[in-house]
Amino acid sequence: MVKHNKKRNTLLLYEFLARALVKSFIDNNEKQASSIKEIIHKYFHKGTQLHKEYKLMKALATINVSSDSTVQKIFEDVKQFSKTLNSKTLNKEKTKLISEIHNHINDNDFYKQDVPDYVKYATIQNLINEYCSKDSKDFEGKIRVTMFEDAIKSALREENNMQHHAINLEDKKVYNSSTVKFIVSRFNDKYNTLNENQRAILSSICFKQDALKSCLKNTRNAILNKIRVIEVDEELSADSDIMQKLKVVKEEIKKIDEKSLDDKISDGMIEDILRLAEVLNYNA
Repeated sequence: MVKHNKKRNTLLLYEFLARALVKSFIDNNEKQASSIKEIIHKYFHKGTQLHKEYKLMKALATINVSSDSTVQKIFEDVKQFSKTLNSKTLNKEKTKLISEIHNHINDNDFYKQDVPDYVKYATIQNLINEYCSKDSKDFEGKIRVTMFEDAIKSALREENNMQHHAINLEDKKVYNSSTVKFIVSRFNDKYNTLNENQRAILSSICFKQDALKSCLKNTRNAILNKIRVIEVDEELSADSDIMQKLKVVKEEIKKIDEKSLDDKISDGMIEDILRLAEVLNYNA
């Protein structure tokens, strides 16, 4: 059995850091939020081996193709790019990163967070490790590579089916009493799972300022659109508790106009949009 160390999984490390950053924003823990941002910038900026492996693994984790032949071609490309990684430097960067997490992030549950894509992330890390290994050409190494590639293909097929099902549900505009209860719980929760808009913002924080501005604008508009959807829904608009909470969200997001997002972006502005973006989860 191939062992997997979640503390040395690049995708999981970034995911844990991103979630810890959002939690620090929401908890108004500016000191810890600042420390986490510094850690992310330090270890995931362009030029580091961690950044190279992260981009490589993220691309493999988000493939959206249905053809096995296309996936296999992508595996070959990933394999070739993996050989450009400096494994020695990469391992040193991970060791230093883990040390900084231990010394600067006060969260006993940092590594215990539930990540829906945990198994896929673990498989991808194991596959990259095999691609980089000198033993990958022997018989056992080839068997492991085949097993990992097949597992990733299976995960991709399952995700494509789930995405198609989700689209059908959205098209039918399915709302029920359980959805209403879910909305209320989402509004009351200080922190839960990250949606795609929140993930995009966090990724942009670490890389490009222009991309961050674009993500913040897109998320702001998505929040306003979601508010409109809730307001015109007969069942949801009849719930005074939901509408009162929605009113607060609407007032706060309207205070952040697009012009302000073209100027200097503050941590407080990022925090507010990340927090208000929870409304996008209401029909998840």
